Amino acid sequence: MPKEDTEEGNGGSSVIEAPPKIEKRERTEHPKMYHVILLNDLVTPFFVVTEVIMEVFGFSKDEAIRKMLTAHKTGKCLMGTFTRDIADSKALQVSEVCVRKHGPYPLGAVVEEAPSAN
Repeated sequence: MPKEDTEEGNGGSSVIEAPPKIEKRERTEHPKMYHVILLNDLVTPFFVVTEVIMEVFGFSKDEAIRKMLTAHKTGKCLMGTFTRDIADSKALQVSEVCVRKHGPYPLGAVVEEAPSAN
């Protein structure tokens, strides 16, 4: 209903409509996130692992070497946290890039659900 103003001399009156009700918005859920973890193996040379990390994850050479050494020393290394489809794609790319560029080395990565940030 539009605002109606009525004036009748000094004794005029106005009718003002209440503001519209604000609808509650539903809270947007964030997608689940997943870690991509590079696994160490005893066969793939260090330089191959470093090059694959640089290509697939976009790390600098220095950071890729640090990640490769972490995987070598501890058996695994977190490469990043992504939505499920990107994490799956990155894990698959590790093996594919390794084989395409360097031969049949067993370099691999796994995807694990990341703890929720709530």
